[in-house]
Amino acid sequence: GFVDRLEGACAVNAAKKFDTLADLANVCGINADALAATASENGLSAEGPYYVMDIKPLFIGSIPAQKRDDSCRLLTKSGDVIENLYGCGELIFGNLFAVRYPGSGTGIGMSTYTGALAAKTAVTDMK
Repeated sequence: GFVDRLEGACAVNAAKKFDTLADLANVCGINADALAATASENGLSAEGPYYVMDIKPLFIGSIPAQKRDDSCRLLTKSGDVIENLYGCGELIFGNLFAVRYPGSGTGIGMSTYTGALAAKTAVTDMK
């Protein structure tokens, strides 16, 4: 169950386990009184164990995307083509969905398609 996964995370130093909130606060540099008050206000158990794990945000895309034309040529702010500069995949993916990146799973197809299109356009433009 969930506790087994937390224990496994502790075994590989991905999480830490504490018997009391005061110990957790002390090691993690948290105000112990404020933590105890917050736990009490939210109905959390006064009995341990307590687990702590670092959670780090992950950047997964270009938000918003670089401007481009229909052949993957990148554009200046004014909409002019930047000579010999092409974009594909996540660099331009936001253009597909209202200039916002919706998620990494849908980027695979876009990356494959636009990578091939950008390469084809670059070869054509060099002729």
